[in-house]
Amino acid sequence: RIRKRVRDAVTLTKGRVYLWDVVNEAASEKELWDRLGWDFFAETFKLAKSVDPSLKLAYNDYDWTEPSTAGPRRLEDVLRIVKEAQAKGAPIDVVGDQAHLSIPVTPIPTIQKIWQRVRKETGATIEIT
Repeated sequence: RIRKRVRDAVTLTKGRVYLWDVVNEAASEKELWDRLGWDFFAETFKLAKSVDPSLKLAYNDYDWTEPSTAGPRRLEDVLRIVKEAQAKGAPIDVVGDQAHLSIPVTPIPTIQKIWQRVRKETGATIEIT
């Protein structure tokens, strides 16, 4: 069903969108991917790219720049997930930050450093979603 969903959604939006959020919240909701297997996580990106090679592909999650709410582990999980998928050939172009800012808010310069780290370590651009 996931393969069909990816094929259908990318086919229907081909040429209409510049970016597609292939997987959302894998670091915060690991149970699905633990069950299906993380190789399949990488496969979903490869499948989307095969349907529309010009499409930029994103992995999107929340609270990875907000250690006050998710703890410092979320950022490390996002980095691990993206880098492992890329090592398996997943064409992840963008890492999305849902920017669910909470009190206490992480200072903007700290968030910018986190974005720079993710960009440097993954080669992906950052989009605030």
